[in-house]
Amino acid sequence: MFSIINKYIIASISKGIVLSSSVFLALLVLIGFIQQMNAVGKGTYTIGGALFYTLLNIPSSLYDTFPVSGVVGVMIGLGALAASSELVIIQTVGTSRLKIAWITTLTLILWLIPLSIIGEYIVPPAKTMAESYRSAKISKDIGIGVNTG
Repeated sequence: MFSIINKYIIASISKGIVLSSSVFLALLVLIGFIQQMNAVGKGTYTIGGALFYTLLNIPSSLYDTFPVSGVVGVMIGLGALAASSELVIIQTVGTSRLKIAWITTLTLILWLIPLSIIGEYIVPPAKTMAESYRSAKISKDIGIGVNTG
């Protein structure tokens, strides 16, 4: 099904996607954690709670940034092949630009399937848990419900 060249292109693009996703995710986690520092000290919300809240938002950040990190990852992966003239060699062997584009699209689809599953089944409960945790910790001293006897 996949030739050695196809697997090589897929691996190169996948490495670029992992690299770009890691960089974007690291930046978003850092920014999210810094934003949570404003709420530390309210109620029983601590630095550990802010870190927990930020970690629960990682799947959402990964899902939200994939369109950008996917494009950047493709550019990194194909750019790495082009920088070492491997892309030229692949074309010389007989792989057309259309086939390289098809392999690139296939690679993005292979990455999109698990990310769609994450977006549908992991992100909503994680965001709900994060928000309820944060609001429960911040409003610890405020009564929300009515006690009936």
